Amino acid sequence: MRYANKGNNLSVGIAASSYRLNGQFSVVKDSEILGRVNKSYLNFTPNVTYSKTMKGNKRINAGYIMGVNPPNIADLQPYKDISNPLYIREGNPDLEPEVTHSFNTGYSMYDPATFINLRVSFNSTFYQNQVVQNQTIDPETFVTTYKAGNVSGGQRYNPYLGFGFPIVKTKASAYISANPSYSKSLSLINSIETETHTFSNNFGVNLNLTPLEWLSLYTGSSFRLSKTKYEQNPSQNQDIINWSAYSNMNIKFPKDFYLDVKFNYNQYKNESFGFDQEVPILNAFVYKLLGKTKKWEVRLSGYDIFKQNQTISQFAGQNYVSTGRIETLSRYFLLGVTYNMRGVEVKKYR
Repeated sequence: MRYANKGNNLSVGIAASSYRLNGQFSVVKDSEILGRVNKSYLNFTPNVTYSKTMKGNKRINAGYIMGVNPPNIADLQPYKDISNPLYIREGNPDLEPEVTHSFNTGYSMYDPATFINLRVSFNSTFYQNQVVQNQTIDPETFVTTYKAGNVSGGQRYNPYLGFGFPIVKTKASAYISANPSYSKSLSLINSIETETHTFSNNFGVNLNLTPLEWLSLYTGSSFRLSKTKYEQNPSQNQDIINWSAYSNMNIKFPKDFYLDVKFNYNQYKNESFGFDQEVPILNAFVYKLLGKTKKWEVRLSGYDIFKQNQTISQFAGQNYVSTGRIETLSRYFLLGVTYNMRGVEVKKYR
């Protein structure tokens, strides 16, 4: 149901979601069936959204939505995985769907005369029957058994502030953002409920420079500090730092020659593990437009010129910490010819 009047927009609705998980498990194909999963879930999810558009390109909004996530079929497996005898995983066929109650509110404005823009928002999520990995640790053998279970009481809060403004009108502009967050999750360790608190601070700065018709430079940096505190085992508290910077330079030369250089730098740190990794990535492109209508393009591309490309991820969860590193396609060069029926147009963003 929707209502709109004089800039006010209200929407109220409800949806039905049905999930059916059906599977069987065995060690290898066509071998003895070790267990079966046959679960059905039916939920009704309401949602409400409101927005108001005001004079001066200003807007406010608020909303609520209920979400339902069915359990992972792997967590429903009715048997134990003992492939690693020190870390045993056990399924739980009695898992219920995870329910989230999400609230959001925000304000935004844009002044076309001054090019100033502002965005403020606040999001919160409350978890019901959250699926977590509970642990049971044998005090004699130290064998750890993980079993998925449902707990309620998890929370997440995520405010955002972004402010953009011109430094020199149509020549230079900046955008500054802050995005802190807090989350609380619960799990059971040896049947004792424990809490995990994560505080994250995200800050970003972007700068756009277009001083000349033939030159443009876009650069920025972001910093993220994530602190995770474990109630039952403070010695395992984690401080994870991710810092990144980028720059993109475009130069137009005579005779329709162009140079495009993109540089990205990322640093990943976790002092608890003595982890400190830097990843500088440089890509460069030289191309020329051909023909009176500029429908042809010849381009020489160089990717990962420093030969440093890899994907790194860091995460501290309810009762575990993970660091991943994936080697990806390394340095290579590519020569290409492109024909565009409409012609090629090089645009500059101000």
